[in-house]
Amino acid sequence: MARTQLKREIKAGTTDVATVLRRDLPDWLEGITVEELLKAQPGVGKVRVNQLTALASVSHQRRLGLVTHRQRHVLAAALDDLSTGDR
Repeated sequence: MARTQLKREIKAGTTDVATVLRRDLPDWLEGITVEELLKAQPGVGKVRVNQLTALASVSHQRRLGLVTHRQRHVLAAALDDLSTGDR
């Protein structure tokens, strides 16, 4: 239920994936895959997921709870660059 609500908030623009990646993850969010979270962000599809995960050196199938702090930071920074148009 909380996972679905988060995805709705991301799609609505009330929060974004970069913000989620920067904060401490609740237990219920640790089981979501990187790909599932990234695809919740408008404008991010399979190709963009592959680009972002390659940049952060993380598998798109990796569970968020197993992603290192550095990898989460790289993903968040790359998403910030996308939102500001610095592709």
